[in-house]
Amino acid sequence: MNEQRFKKERAKTQVKRIKSFYIHLYIFLAVMVIIGIFYALGYTVCLFCFDGSVSINFVGFLPWLIILCIQGLIVFGKIPFLKRWEAKRIKQFMDEDV
Repeated sequence: MNEQRFKKERAKTQVKRIKSFYIHLYIFLAVMVIIGIFYALGYTVCLFCFDGSVSINFVGFLPWLIILCIQGLIVFGKIPFLKRWEAKRIKQFMDEDV
């Protein structure tokens, strides 16, 4: 019975991670679309434009895209060392409860 409860909690955690990733992805895409529309209409999207010389372009969002990709790899288990680390930590916590 305890094993089944553990599997259910682990599944809930994984679903929350996946949901979080998809929300992050949708926000990223929405911001990209909005900024793309501004550029298509000829507006300059500025961030910290104190002198009007610094504007946001799509290259500025590259770090955000990289972080999003890393989050996706982690959530969907494509980084094996993290999967092994997580399994070891789960086993450690389960052994502590006994």
